[in-house]
Amino acid sequence: MRVRGAFDESDIGDRLRAQAESAGLKGRIEAVTASGGEGSNRWLQVEGTGLRTRDLRDIFEACGLEANRILRTRYGPISMDRALARGRSRALTEAELRSLQELAQSRGTGTRMPAR
Repeated sequence: MRVRGAFDESDIGDRLRAQAESAGLKGRIEAVTASGGEGSNRWLQVEGTGLRTRDLRDIFEACGLEANRILRTRYGPISMDRALARGRSRALTEAELRSLQELAQSRGTGTRMPAR
């Protein structure tokens, strides 16, 4: 995420996690790492689960920061290839497919979709 506003790198993760919890969102922020930038725009790497883009913006605004660019770089165990143009896709590698299947099995509820 690219963020505009002043923040202390040592406590920004704690502030954002606390704000996400107090907002009563289903998702959560797991980790926040400063990853560059200078001046008024700085980059943060945010690891979270179950949060929509709008949720992230709201959390940052509540902490007095403007999230002016949000880029998803991974979905679960699948890293998004930055060289891949918007709207394009690629086949999963065998390792990615295995890790995705393992994740789905570990989180499975045992219910099946109804037949149509």
